[in-house]
Amino acid sequence: MNDTPETTVDDLHLTGAILGRYEPALLERVVVGLVKPRGSLEPDELVPRALDFLADPVKLTRRLQVLEKADPAARGMLALAGHMRRDFFPVSDLLQAHLALGHRDGLAPLLALMETGLVAPDLVNTAGQPQSLEDFTAWLTLSPGERLVLHCPQAVRARAIPHHLGLPVPTAKAWRLDPPRAAVEAHAAEVEERDSDLPPLVAPEAVPLTELEVKGGPMLADGLEFPTRMGALWQAATESPFRLTQAGDFYKRDWDRLTGDPLLATAISENQACPKDFGPLMAAMGRQLGVLRAEENDWAAGDFPKLWDMGTGEALGSLFEANQSVTRWGPKEGWMTPEASAGNPYPSACLLALLVLGQLPEGAWVLPGEIEEWLRRNHPHWKANQRPSAREPWLEAWLTGIAWPLRLVESGRLGLEAKDGLAVRLSAWGRWILGMGEQPAEDHALPQSLFVQPNLEIVAYRQALTPGQIARLSRLGTWKTLGAACQMIITPQTVYRALEAGESLDGLRGFLEGRSGRPLPGAVWDQLRGWAGKRERLAVHSGATLLEFDDPADMEEAQGRGVPLIRLSERFAIVQERDLDYRHFRLAGSRDYSLPREACVEVSEDGTRLIVDQTRSDLLLETELPHLGARLDDESTPERKVIAITPESLRAAAEAGMSAELTRRWFIERTGSEPPPSIRLFLDGMDSEPLFQEALLLRLETEEMLDGLYQWAPAAGLLGERVGPRTAVVTAENMAKLKPVLARVMGGR
Repeated sequence: MNDTPETTVDDLHLTGAILGRYEPALLERVVVGLVKPRGSLEPDELVPRALDFLADPVKLTRRLQVLEKADPAARGMLALAGHMRRDFFPVSDLLQAHLALGHRDGLAPLLALMETGLVAPDLVNTAGQPQSLEDFTAWLTLSPGERLVLHCPQAVRARAIPHHLGLPVPTAKAWRLDPPRAAVEAHAAEVEERDSDLPPLVAPEAVPLTELEVKGGPMLADGLEFPTRMGALWQAATESPFRLTQAGDFYKRDWDRLTGDPLLATAISENQACPKDFGPLMAAMGRQLGVLRAEENDWAAGDFPKLWDMGTGEALGSLFEANQSVTRWGPKEGWMTPEASAGNPYPSACLLALLVLGQLPEGAWVLPGEIEEWLRRNHPHWKANQRPSAREPWLEAWLTGIAWPLRLVESGRLGLEAKDGLAVRLSAWGRWILGMGEQPAEDHALPQSLFVQPNLEIVAYRQALTPGQIARLSRLGTWKTLGAACQMIITPQTVYRALEAGESLDGLRGFLEGRSGRPLPGAVWDQLRGWAGKRERLAVHSGATLLEFDDPADMEEAQGRGVPLIRLSERFAIVQERDLDYRHFRLAGSRDYSLPREACVEVSEDGTRLIVDQTRSDLLLETELPHLGARLDDESTPERKVIAITPESLRAAAEAGMSAELTRRWFIERTGSEPPPSIRLFLDGMDSEPLFQEALLLRLETEEMLDGLYQWAPAAGLLGERVGPRTAVVTAENMAKLKPVLARVMGGR
């Protein structure tokens, strides 16, 4: 069983926020049903009393005992929510798992749980929710279905399990997977009520199991495959966020990054399983974990979960929850469209597969296909789907590519080669994560897990690492290879990144020396200290003037005249206020940086050149222009600067983090108008591919005649895009078919 920390009222702030959105009548009914007060409650007492009750383990346990007697189906549904381990989950996940256990009705027990306050609609975090809720039944009719998300407090989930769900329990005498207990009971009730003159009902069938013996003993993963890949994912996001369209799909460039990165999309190193669209799945899981964070339509780098510092078990649990929370992916289909992912059956089916494995006798093995056959006969998605495609196998891919690396299951070979097949069984870690057993002991940590080389490369032996150490290494360096021995390299940028993430130079040194068992090589320590010193060096000038020169030659001339400049770059320098002699300078303008940015840029007629008014520009503009294009020295003067924008310069800007939306805003602020058509072409063309197609043009005498052809069914299907009032595109193939159709209305022409 999971060791759950004591819940306080402060831990239930999300639950309190949701209850606060209930209408007074509904809130009073729910709280009274939960708390069962002896007297009436004042309106301002309702939410605090409910939270106090949920935080009290004794009262909550008694309430669950009462629910077990009053509504066993609702109690079983609550236990499923406990096994899910998620604070928030779609209604469809819970209903599908509940119906797969043989229950005929899913809405009645769900409404009962919401009426008792043990489960609540997520009215706070999920988009498209009503400002206030009057009725649960009305909420369940919201469309689209992804708006229907439930919240179950951790205090409730922890005490909802263990609970007998009516799953089959194979024995040595009956080595099979029987139908769920609720299905058998429902069938018996239907037979008893059925008219004797009617044909008999077909009884639910059991799935026979094969007696298995594995070769070479059980195989258990080290549990670090996903943490190391999450580290590589985070590093990729620090270089450039992953961009998403309005529909929630990845842009082609970012899709290629995820599917082509060998650190993200290659097969599992230990068993060579490779889930379909592994890279996008990792990104979606990273978003659930917080490794990636939403930033407008981008997924930018976030931070690693604090739970990872608590050990491998907590990390595995968080990764399992993240995988279950991804609704756009399936082990057979890979990444799904929003339409195809509606009511995704895989999260509930994968959970049930693990729960069924948990019913096997200790040490017993089973074929993945036999578990999958039981799911086909009982899960509502496959039970009602008789198409041949519905019988294509998928569970073994999920067990070997997801569950096995997460240490949820052990695997065993049935022969000497992989083609002989494999068997699986639930591991001790899997039982603990599902709330079916005690937490196993953590693997013995080896003191020496790193080897730091003088060339700033690090070799990390994975079996000696922990998820927390992987997160720390991911901040410090860049992974080059992932496997039993992982390689990474330290660069100035990665050191700056680690320091910005909260690391200290002494802390990094202590970590590396402690895990390698030896002092850092002198060259490595000198480099780290030098890079950290550059970042931490800061010169403060209490009174100075920042000067901008039109070109480096002007700065050289000023220094030749004896002006005491402190160079900052080729064109910028500062002068101490006491040393400033204005006789050496021509003042082109001044700028108050507390005011909004000024529009001081004009756009040329062709839209690809920016003309900067130097008398009105500012230093912020000087830092922005190099991202957009290159300066044209032969066209620039001291009064105006000309910048040339090209498709390549905008693509480089996008790779550096300046998205198309940021570029559009820049044009509005600096030019006073939207980007010209040529710039919009450069921006939109990054993620587009031109289509070249041979075609013919059909031109008619009047616009009305072409309108008629587009409306007339025999001709409409043969016409292509309309390119003018009287002109339409027709492919060569369709033109041959169109001519006899036109002959019917236009004579012999």
